[in-house]
Order: sequence, then C-alpha cells, then structure tokens
Amino acid sequence: GKEYVFVANSDNLGAVVDLSILSLHHNLPT
Repeated sequence: GKEYVFVANSDNLGAVVDLSILSLHHNLPT
C-alpha cells in the first residue's frame, strides 16, 4: 500500500524510464 508508494516515489525516475521502455517495446510492430 503506502510503503509501495514511498518506494515508487523514491525511484520515480527509474520507474518512468522502465515504463517508457516497456511502452516502446509494446508499441513496436511485431
């Protein structure tokens, strides 16, 4: 719950980068 929020906030930049990479790979034509 809240603990995960604090962890996500502390590593927000890394999370954003990971989401961006995942989105790019997911949106690439197969």
